[in-house]
Amino acid sequence: MNKTDQLIQARLETTLARYVTMPTVTIDIAACQQAIQTLAGDLAALGMATFTGNSKHPWLIATANPRAQHTRHVKVLFVVHFDVVAPAHDDHFTVKTTANKLYGRGVIDMKFAAAACYEVFKDLAADDTLSAYDAGILITTDEEAGGKDGASDFIQQGWRCDIAVVPDGGRDWSIEARAKGMNYIYVVANGLSAHSSRPWEGQSPLLRFTQAMQEIEAHFVNNDPQGLVVAINTIESTNAGIINSTQTPGWIKAGISLRAFTAAETEAGLSFIKQIAKKYSLTIVPSLSDSPVHLMRENPLVDTFIATLAEVRGKPSGFTDALGASDARHFAKQNIPTVLVYPEGGELHGAGEWIKRGDLLTYYKLVLHYLQKVAFDPDGLSLGSAKRFAKYRTALTNLVRRK
Repeated sequence: MNKTDQLIQARLETTLARYVTMPTVTIDIAACQQAIQTLAGDLAALGMATFTGNSKHPWLIATANPRAQHTRHVKVLFVVHFDVVAPAHDDHFTVKTTANKLYGRGVIDMKFAAAACYEVFKDLAADDTLSAYDAGILITTDEEAGGKDGASDFIQQGWRCDIAVVPDGGRDWSIEARAKGMNYIYVVANGLSAHSSRPWEGQSPLLRFTQAMQEIEAHFVNNDPQGLVVAINTIESTNAGIINSTQTPGWIKAGISLRAFTAAETEAGLSFIKQIAKKYSLTIVPSLSDSPVHLMRENPLVDTFIATLAEVRGKPSGFTDALGASDARHFAKQNIPTVLVYPEGGELHGAGEWIKRGDLLTYYKLVLHYLQKVAFDPDGLSLGSAKRFAKYRTALTNLVRRK
């Protein structure tokens, strides 16, 4: 690693370490709000225009070109969630360093991306070229809870982009080719509650409910990761949480998720569950419906991103499927192209969560080089800035090509 790379690497690690110390557990709204305020201040200090969402879980959009705040549109948007799953111990909010890895809560899922984007924007600001980039970063704090108050709210507020770069899938530099869609439903059995000493005075729904659940469990074998996966996630009743209740249940409901790569598979699964519900006089209540996400390889912005990644790494990346979901689905609903890939790392949400140290620099170069290719408008530069940028671009091209 040359001296320039070493300096950038040190900055990236310092910024990431600072971000990890922010205890932004999804349910800790106060900590998330404080972090968003701090990040907004940092990005505004670079000259970026910022806007903070007012939903329960705060989010922040910062754009390099101030005009984007009026149009609510950017060409390239990096979508980064800052919330993390609660760790077992507070010391997980401190980065630990070895020769090749950085350990800490959120280092790979996914504060590394926030650190890389910040350092890129910082360098563009230092070179007086930042405002000529049609790019921005969305930072949310509720991805681990589904993204309703974050990415989804952002979309509902009228914001759009030409491509959403979501570094929350495609692990170990494998680009996510597709991700399963999610459908959540409740299956409810209604009855009539009674005192447990006189159950005959009520109509417990327990028997038909359990028979229905058994048929659903038996039908969906769930032994094919590539196929439709149907899981009974929760079961609640009238007296849920009350030990030794003196009442029989008046209702029982199950929370069921359906995940598939195609809408047709999901519809087939829902059709069977509806048949069972009708058979046992149960009610289905929809809860969530999100479409599958597929990589739009034919889109020029996506194709350029893939090519840029290969240039930066010195070799092409493979492709992978995602069985889970990310905030990319909120953009896919609007037919906005998304691309998901992140560095080598592991043990997400675990005590040993880690990221490969050198991959921080690789991601920094990917962001910077990609923005140069697709988001830069030289007409937005002053004459002096344009001259400086010509030298800067030559130096950057040489930097990116080094192995």
